[in-house]
Order: sequence, then structure tokens, then C-alpha cells
Amino acid sequence: MEIKNLNFPTHEKVMHCKDKSSGLNAVISIHDTNFGKTCLGGCRMYPYSSDNEMIQDALELSRKMTSKNALANLCFGGSKCVIRGDPKKDKTEKLLLSMGKFINSFKGKIYTGQDSGISSEDVNLMAKETEYLVGRSQKSGDPSIPTALGIYFGLKGAVKSKLNQEDFSDLDIIIFGAGSVGTNLVKIMQNESCKIYLTDIEKKNIKRIEKEFPIIPIYETEKIFEIPCNIFSPNVTGSTLKGGALNKKRLISIYNNRKNKNSVIIGGGTNVIFDNFSTNKYAGSLENLTVIPPQIINAGGVISVASEITGETRNQVYEKISKIGNTIEEIIIESEKTSFSLNEISENLAFERIRCKKYV
Repeated sequence: MEIKNLNFPTHEKVMHCKDKSSGLNAVISIHDTNFGKTCLGGCRMYPYSSDNEMIQDALELSRKMTSKNALANLCFGGSKCVIRGDPKKDKTEKLLLSMGKFINSFKGKIYTGQDSGISSEDVNLMAKETEYLVGRSQKSGDPSIPTALGIYFGLKGAVKSKLNQEDFSDLDIIIFGAGSVGTNLVKIMQNESCKIYLTDIEKKNIKRIEKEFPIIPIYETEKIFEIPCNIFSPNVTGSTLKGGALNKKRLISIYNNRKNKNSVIIGGGTNVIFDNFSTNKYAGSLENLTVIPPQIINAGGVISVASEITGETRNQVYEKISKIGNTIEEIIIESEKTSFSLNEISENLAFERIRCKKYV
């Protein structure tokens, strides 16, 4: 196993590991430890086209974890583990054990867990070589449940601050994606006094949700964009979005069919959409369509797994997740007072908390 130190002035520590015997090619990036000397961030496996692409992704994702942890009031720095390879073809027991050794070489400076391409079963396997893992199947459980709960509280915060409502009465909400997060969100939302419309691009998911939610209208993907709504909640993976599932044409359709002047896009799969808004790729023609920053709305899962390290109770975890809505209210209200974007305000809030080590 060959481990090489990569020097980046923007990050505290970046290490690149190659292991010929197992085929492991991975990077662990630590961005910032001012909010907590121990770092927390997931481990993902993705078929990057080059080592440079993998390294750049690790740098950006670890930076986002610094912000995400601070906004979630978690006393951890930001880190990320990334493995270059196709999880469907290249993931082997030997590779995962080698990754466990690489993680262990940081001697507790980082904790990691499941992310795109890495399951809780994979984490259990890596645990044979390191103890610095979270999200194992026998501990905090399925992270999609607290992630969905965080989205729910985020929806409440957005509805209160953007639509001036205390509850979901008479709102039309589209939930795009019925995987684990989307399904759990529907379970939480189905008792609210709103109208839910549901879709998924996977036929197997459509068949499952038709049986699971017989009274909720389920639409084909193309038809869902014609439905007038107040809130659009995408809960699909970034790769699905990059594949065009939510392209500019469809976003404009959501905008044109909104039920009132202000509409909100908020969900577990807003990353690609939000990146486009941040670079003004879409924003020019979509005035008054608010996209909530993903680093806030997706925090429920990381709050839950962090409790494996901190020892917090379920009630304490629930209380932290419930504050996601408060944070969203705070950034929306601040954005209406200033010319700054939601992303700029959320980043400023995160790094102000880091600078002052302020927990709320």
C-alpha cells in the first residue's frame, strides 16, 4: 500500500492511497478542524474518469462537509473519503478491507460511513480493519429515515418563511423519487393536510409505491411536471439529475405551473439543481423559484450517525434534526433583507459558527 501526501493550501490534509494487490485507488481529504478536531464525512465510490477528477471531488466534498457539519451544529470538522471505481464492477472484499486500513492510518482523526456506492454492509466489512466508522447496520440504523425527517422539518421552515403558512394546509407538493428517502418522506407527510403527488423514474419503484400508497396519486415522470404545485421535492441521486431528469426545460415547467408567486424546490436531491442556480445557469429565467441549499436539507442522516460517536440519545438527535427548519427560516429571512444568495448566506452562517465555535 502506497500512501502519498498531497499539498493543497485550502485543506489541512489530503492523502492519496494506491494498493496494487487490492486495486484500491482512494483519497481522504480533511478540509477544516476548527469546529471539531475529529472530522466526519461519508465514503463514496464512483467511476471517476481520472485521478485528478477524484481528487477535486474529494476536495469539494470535504469542504461541503465542513459547512454541513457546522450548519447541523455537529462538533466535527469536514472530511471525505472517495474511491475511484465502479461499485457495481470493481467493489470487492479485498478492496474494502484495504480501504479500512487506509482509514485506520488516520488514527481516529476521521470517521466515515456509507455514501453513494458504499452500503452499510460495506461499512461492516471495513470495520474488520478499523473502528473509525459510523452508520453500521446494527447501530444508528437506516440513515434514510433521519434524512427524510430532516427534509420534513426543512419543508416546514420553508413553508413558514417563504409561503407564510404555519402548516401544510391546502398545499400541493410533488415528491420526485420514491427510493428510501422519498418513501420515508411520504410516510411522514401523508398525515399532513396537503395534497401529495408522487413519481419515480424507476418502474420497480413505481410498482412498489402503488401498493404502499394506494390513495396517493402516482404519475409518469413526464406528466408530473404539468401539475401545478407549491413545493417540488426531488429525492433522487445526483447521477439521476445529471442524466437530465431535472433539466432546464422541466424546471421551467415547474416554474410556469407554480400555484403562487413564490415556489420552493427542497429535497434530498437538490445538489445538481442548486449548483446550476449558484452559477446562474438557470436562475435568470426562474425568478422567485427558491432552491434550498442541499448542505442544510440533507443533514438529518449525518446528525443521526454522529450520535454513534457522541453518545447522544434519540431525543437529542431528534431535537437537532428539528432545528434544520429553523436554519432554513434564518437563511431565507436573511436573503430577503440582503442581495446575497441563499448559498452565500448559508456558507457565511456556517463559517461564522466555525469562527466563533458557536453552537445553537
